[in-house]
Formats: sequence, C-alpha cells, structure tokens
Amino acid sequence: ESAAFSAQKSQEIRSFREYLPGDDPRRIDWKLSAKYDTLYVREYLGRAEFATLLAIDLPDAGLPYDREAFEGLKEAATSVIIARMQDRVPFSVLLVSGPNVVSYAPLDRDPKRLLALITKLAPVSRVHSLYRYRSTGALKRQFSALAASSEPFVQRLSAIAAGHLSHRLPHTFELQVSRVFQALPGSSAHLFTLADRDTSHLRILSEQATPRGIRLEVHVPKEGHDPNRLSRSLAAPVAVV
Repeated sequence: ESAAFSAQKSQEIRSFREYLPGDDPRRIDWKLSAKYDTLYVREYLGRAEFATLLAIDLPDAGLPYDREAFEGLKEAATSVIIARMQDRVPFSVLLVSGPNVVSYAPLDRDPKRLLALITKLAPVSRVHSLYRYRSTGALKRQFSALAASSEPFVQRLSAIAAGHLSHRLPHTFELQVSRVFQALPGSSAHLFTLADRDTSHLRILSEQATPRGIRLEVHVPKEGHDPNRLSRSLAAPVAVV
C-alpha cells in the first residue's frame, strides 16, 4: 500500500465477519460459511477500510476474567496499532474499562507514546460500573409506544416515565464518548472487547457511533463470542469479528 490516499481496496483479505443485511453477496466466503454453518463475508485491506479510532475495553482488575482471551485481545489490538504506525496513517486510541475512560490519545503520530500506550493494556480497577443501563433516548423510544394505549394504567405509566426522563441527565461516559466521536475525522472505528459481564458501555458506544454515520466493528475473542448476547447488548447492527 502506498502512502497516498486511495479509495481502492486491495485483494488481500484482512479478516472475516458475519454477514449483515446489505452486504455484497459476492464477498461471502462459502467455504468458511459451510464450515461454521453461518454466513461470513471477506473484509479486504484498503485505505477506505482504515479506521481512525481504535477503542480497547480493558477488564476489571477486581473481578475474575479470561486471561487467555485477554491475551488474544491484546495481541490483536497491538498488531493493529503497530500496523497503523507503519502505514503512517493518523489514528486515535481510546482505552476504556467498562464505563471508565482510562486514556485517550487523539491522532497521535509519536511512536514512543504509542508504544508506551501499548504497555497500558492491562486490567484496570474500575471506579464506575453500570448494570443494564439504557440511555435516555432509548428509554424515550421504548415508553413513547405506551402513550397510544387506551388503558388508563398504561397511560399513567407512560406519563410518569416521560416526566422522569425529561429531567434525566446523560451518564458521564455518554458525554465523554460523544466528544470523542464528534472529533473523529473518519467514518469507521474498531472496538476490542471481551464482551463479558454487563455490556451497557458497549451499547453506549454503538448508540453514539450510529447517528454520526460511524461504522463500528467489534472484535471479540472466540472464547467469549456469543452472537445472541451481543445482538441484544448493542443498540444497532454492527460488524462483529
């Protein structure tokens, strides 16, 4: 790949992911799909595919976690960071641990700082935690359907919910992630996560990315990959690798 920007995709395969509605059927890898009885499509290398944000979700140091899966996650994330450094493509790195922002390096080109950042890929003691958290916008959409009901109890429940939500402030993590995506110059982002325990923070990330037209690709170790659980956790269809 040349240093010049090109919208063309190379024929070298970068990775595979599950098929999503709207994907080009010509990119389906039938051999891999037959092996796992699930449709997979090929992702090709190319400047148009480069993400300008790499978000890495670190486990909670105060709770048990799958060490082997985390080592695989670290290896995958580190290889992407090093590849971006070698390609001299500007990108940002966001380290989170659940709903806690650990560090943020916006469009950093300094190899020393990026290599120092790689050493920070370790479990973190979380200050804040979430449990089945839903954003105000998601709850408003959920309760707005109740307003059309003719039952007095349902109407009263809808009114109480609307009154509460009108004064509900967004979570700090929502505001932080919103600022990160607002400053993002590209249209794609990679998220590396174990996707274990509560995944409310993953929902927040996907909710903030979708309205800005940012394509979020979630990388999960195969040890903890549960497609049904992820589809329930994420607020919008995302590519899962």
